[in-house]
Amino acid sequence: MFVSNFENQVMADWQFRCYLVGPDLDVLDEWRIAHADDDALQAKLDTRLRFLRQQPRDRWVRPYFDTLDDDCSGLGEVRFEYKNVQYRPIGFSSGKLEFTFVFVAIEKGGKFVPKNTCKVAQERKTETEKDRNKARDCDSD
Repeated sequence: MFVSNFENQVMADWQFRCYLVGPDLDVLDEWRIAHADDDALQAKLDTRLRFLRQQPRDRWVRPYFDTLDDDCSGLGEVRFEYKNVQYRPIGFSSGKLEFTFVFVAIEKGGKFVPKNTCKVAQERKTETEKDRNKARDCDSD
C-alpha cells in the first residue's frame, strides 16, 4: 500500500519524556514553576512542542530544533524566543518517536547559560539511558 509523505507526517506522534530532578518534579515542570507568572511564555513552549510532536524526525530543523555537537554531541535543542530571550530545552532521542528532555537553558551570544549546560545534560542523558525511571512522561497535551 502506498503512503504519501504527507500521510507519514500526519502519523508522527512523538512522546516527550522528562528527566526527574526530584521525586515528583521533572525538568519541564521545574521550568514552568520558575515562569509560572508568564502564561504567554509557557504557551510559546507548548506551541513548539505540539508542532514538533506531529513532525517526522527529518523535519525537526531550524528554526524549531537543532542538533548539537562538541560537548553537547548526541543532544538536540528545541529553539524558541520570547521577549528577546533564546530558550533552549535540551534533550535526546531515546527511542522511536520518543524524545527525553534533560535540561532547560538559555542561549546568549551563541553560548549556553549556565556554562555547564552540556556537562549536566550529558550526565542526565547517561543516567536516563542506564535507568529509564530517571525520566517520566511529560506530554503537555
